[in-house]
Amino acid sequence: MDLHLKDKKIVVTGAASGLGADVFSSLLDEGAYPIGVDLLSFSGSELEGRLTGTFFTSGRNYQFYNGSASDELWMREIFSNLSNDLYGLVSCVGILGGDNAHGGRSLASFDKLIDAHARTAFVATEMAYPKMVNGGSIVYIGSIEID
Repeated sequence: MDLHLKDKKIVVTGAASGLGADVFSSLLDEGAYPIGVDLLSFSGSELEGRLTGTFFTSGRNYQFYNGSASDELWMREIFSNLSNDLYGLVSCVGILGGDNAHGGRSLASFDKLIDAHARTAFVATEMAYPKMVNGGSIVYIGSIEID
C-alpha cells in the first residue's frame, strides 16, 4: 500500500514496543523517515528486533531517542535538532500491568496515567506543531491494561 509517505519525517512516541513499534515499522515500510522516542532503550527492544537484515542493508533512515516524551526540556532539545519539515506526530502510549502494578487505585497511580497519556500528548504536540508542514497530521493512541 502506498500512503505517499516517502521521505516524510514523522515522530513516533512509544516507539520501542507494542503499537509504537508497529507504527514505526509500518512507516519504514512506506518509505517514511520515522523519528522514535521512548522511555525504553532501543537496544534489546521489540523495535530493534524488527529492524534487522533488510532494514539496515537497504539504506532506510530513521532516528531513535531514549527518554521521556513527557519531559518538556528533554523534548525541546530533541525537537531543536529537527528541521521545519515535520510531516506528522504519532503519540503511542501504553501502560502495562494494570492498577496493581502502579500502586493500586490511588492518586499516585492516577498521576502516572495522566503523566503518560495527557502530559506526553501535550508536550509532544507543543514541540511538533511549530515544526510541521501544512497538511501534516497528529494522531494519539493510548491504552491501559486492566487487571
